[in-house]
Amino acid sequence: MASLSNRSSGNAGLLFWLQLLGPLLSEASATCVSWSWGWGTMASLLVPSFPNHPVCGQRSMRIFGGSEAPRRKWPWQVSLQSYNRHVCGGSLITNRLVLTAAHCVFGREYTVMLGHNNLFEFDDNAVVIRVKDIVLHQYYNFRQLTNDIAIALLDVPVNYSSYIQPICLPERPFTVNAETLCWVTGWGRMEMNGEPFTRMQSLVILSQKICNEKYQRYFRTSVTMVRQGMICGYYDVQRSPCWGDSGGPLACEVNNTWIQIGVVSWGYKCGVLPSVYTEIIQFKKWINGILNQASGVYSMGVCMLLVYVLLSKAILVTI
Repeated sequence: MASLSNRSSGNAGLLFWLQLLGPLLSEASATCVSWSWGWGTMASLLVPSFPNHPVCGQRSMRIFGGSEAPRRKWPWQVSLQSYNRHVCGGSLITNRLVLTAAHCVFGREYTVMLGHNNLFEFDDNAVVIRVKDIVLHQYYNFRQLTNDIAIALLDVPVNYSSYIQPICLPERPFTVNAETLCWVTGWGRMEMNGEPFTRMQSLVILSQKICNEKYQRYFRTSVTMVRQGMICGYYDVQRSPCWGDSGGPLACEVNNTWIQIGVVSWGYKCGVLPSVYTEIIQFKKWINGILNQASGVYSMGVCMLLVYVLLSKAILVTI
């Protein structure tokens, strides 16, 4: 049993360490903010811009035509899977985050496959990682498919390689003009009842106004169908994205760097009307919030470890 004098010196030691820890704990409380990841929604955060990875949007191959996607051509392409079955596409935006569509998420257990081009033939370069959590946009509307965007948090960070690289996101006000040629990738069907296979397809960006008018004329309605936060792309009936492409990236090459401008969201009868994509630039603040919180996972761990170590020293002093 400790004597009264030892206990007094211990209390003094504890007081010393608490005084030392005071500024650190205050700083930790300011920077290491707690939050919860989970199936559902997360409030939008007004945060400063989160920089892209320095090597994002790069690949080791160039396009020479054709519709089947050669290996390493789209190293950010991801297959979101449930129970080893392909559900939707996605895109790698950091070594631990995947961007996809909210309508792809049903509260199941998910994994992602990266570095792989063919869903039916296993590749030595393929990497499968469990999805720890998925965050849906808080205002996602499944009836109107507005705010159709989600971010998946991988259980562990993925190692980059020539087969696995992140794609860039627009960092500042970024406008894609109508008639711009961009590319959509995924494991879709060319026909309604066709077999899914890995493919890429170029398409022309269509103005939101013209796209909405096409839908209104087809359905004979005055209701706005293509709303804010959506962007359209159109090529021809044979090449428009179909089922299986949902959640995949719509990307444009700007100065030899690939930038994702959209997420495959919805369409009508595989090419009858223009395909509609979630316009990423409209959700930049929301994405930045998730990116900053994800980066805080490591910071939180470091802060808690520091507090634990220092408090351990304080406890040793009091014994």
